Amino acid sequence: MATDRPNIVYLHSHDTGRMIQPYGHAVATPALQRFAEQGTVFRRAFCVGPTCSPSRAAMLTGRYPHENGMLGLTHRGARLNDPSQMLPAVLREAGYATAIAGLEHVMDARTNHGAYGYERDLTASAAGAIERDEEVAPAVEAFLSEQDGSRPFFLDAGFFVTHRTGKTERGDEEVAWHSNSKRPEGDGRYVAVPTPLPDTPETREDIADYCLSAQRLDGYYGRIFDALERSGHAGRTIVIITTDHGIAFPRMKGTLSDQGTGVLLMMRGPGVAEGVVRDALVSHIDVAATLCAMAGVAVPSWSRGSGFEALLSDAAAEDHHRDSVFCETNVHVCVEPARSVRTDRYLYIRRLITHDHPVLPNCDRSVSKSRLVAGGWPEQAQEEEALFDLLFDPTALVNRIDDPGYRAVADDLRGQMDAWRAETDDTMDGSWVAPETMVIAPVDALH
Repeated sequence: MATDRPNIVYLHSHDTGRMIQPYGHAVATPALQRFAEQGTVFRRAFCVGPTCSPSRAAMLTGRYPHENGMLGLTHRGARLNDPSQMLPAVLREAGYATAIAGLEHVMDARTNHGAYGYERDLTASAAGAIERDEEVAPAVEAFLSEQDGSRPFFLDAGFFVTHRTGKTERGDEEVAWHSNSKRPEGDGRYVAVPTPLPDTPETREDIADYCLSAQRLDGYYGRIFDALERSGHAGRTIVIITTDHGIAFPRMKGTLSDQGTGVLLMMRGPGVAEGVVRDALVSHIDVAATLCAMAGVAVPSWSRGSGFEALLSDAAAEDHHRDSVFCETNVHVCVEPARSVRTDRYLYIRRLITHDHPVLPNCDRSVSKSRLVAGGWPEQAQEEEALFDLLFDPTALVNRIDDPGYRAVADDLRGQMDAWRAETDDTMDGSWVAPETMVIAPVDALH
């Protein structure tokens, strides 16, 4: 019997931020550009935690990292408190066929995919992330061809291609991108370096390499879009595309600035208006609730999310969803807990532990990082609180926390943060001790 519930395809990548063509960047991603024009684009979407596993787990559970237990990276010992709260588990319980292909970075082990709600792992035999990227599109093509419409399906397909590897075939540990096991040879002569990075030859080459990785990602997505059309499922399938956080460059990934928490978020399919670009503030915390509503599935009681399906279905709807979005960091490689609240105009950040230097291991190794380190970055002390007026300071360089003219704004945002922390039972502070199962690096190291 055919179902009237929509299928859902969730496509995601590592470390892509918003640095693709539909967001105005000079990165050739034609498949993503066509997708954007066929659906709805959110210009101001934000993750919940600007590191890989916490971001993904928060989006798929609708709960903040300090609530769901995913305080750090799964491959370094972090774990969800309750995998049954994952969106695929909720949809499977509602009758969906569920499958995963590629890297998710939430599960504790590929062999345990059933506990997280996935009936099938389509790329379980892949030896590693690089090989798994190469297998995703063919696995998705095969899966789609098998679906007969008797059950709606939820397909999770993830790519690692825009994540740094930390090594290359020639032994250079500062450069590589995860692209077909070979470092992209980008031409840095004609690229623009995004703020807040310095425009240096090293960084231009680094950005050029990223651009080629993004182009390879676009090629993978193009194959999946084509497969959807050939399978006949496209008209009944909601497709959502996003990433976990900002690109893997200094002062971006792993930080609570817009360059760290800002993410691409685009959707198309039934119930999604075409050619719409939204400026409303939305959060990854809202994604699971939105997809449940669009699938006709009850939003779980544990979800903190607020569905934004009205922004998708009605192009004329008021372009507003949230007054504030909240984000957090806890552990990447080192313990570095902090919280932020982002409004339409302001960004307030509070560190729960403050050091007299940057926590450099939490920034991925790269030539861009090495350039800043050589210029004195390790001597720059952290600030316990920061307030940025993003209307006049969009790259968040001027801290207004002690400016008398911003006292009322600071007090309001402190109050919002305190209320959010109380509501979500956020007790993280400087006395927190990581579980013995988590691998933690010293904060005074370089990498």
